[in-house]
Amino acid sequence: MRWFGRLARAREIAYVRRAGERRALPTFTAYLAPSRSGRSSVAVAIPKAVGIAVVRNRIRRRICGALETIEPDARRTHPLRIFFVVRPAAASAPYADLVRDVRAVLSQRS
Repeated sequence: MRWFGRLARAREIAYVRRAGERRALPTFTAYLAPSRSGRSSVAVAIPKAVGIAVVRNRIRRRICGALETIEPDARRTHPLRIFFVVRPAAASAPYADLVRDVRAVLSQRS
């Protein structure tokens, strides 16, 4: 079972983007905001400029897979709402780079 849920409401995504902490990396930009519920939630936005649907879906699965590799101790005791906006560089980035970037985003959170 995943330790995070799906951030699906446009209103919540807009709030995270507006009020959350912004972390920019070569493969994506992440916005992090505290969650009011007891569980973290994640949304991934991938523009068509990144590639065709197959490529965009592969990147989405890779980011979710990278989130699943986070150890329980590394997951914050305070749940987060995380919104990823993927950049075109993610299409050619190896999976290990995406995992490194996801871990970097979560470890920078104070």
